[in-house]
Amino acid sequence: MTGVSDGKPPGSVEGRLEAKRRRVLESARKHFMHGGFADTGIETVARDARVSTATLYDLFPGKTQLFHAVIEDAGTDFSRRIAEVTSREP
Repeated sequence: MTGVSDGKPPGSVEGRLEAKRRRVLESARKHFMHGGFADTGIETVARDARVSTATLYDLFPGKTQLFHAVIEDAGTDFSRRIAEVTSREP
């Protein structure tokens, strides 16, 4: 993906923070789906997302909040995909 993400220039502080947030959400989604909530560690998610645990905690105060953000992001993604499919139907 290139260009502007969520209206934030990729090289800006906001753009870099959004890129980190996106990586954390993608990593967390993968780990929660594979190992479940109980077996997913914050340190593992942070390492996989290439951020420090401090950065992860700056973005999400705890594992529960991260899990909720993953669910919300998955719902938004699902809704977007459904809208794309239904807009193509005759």
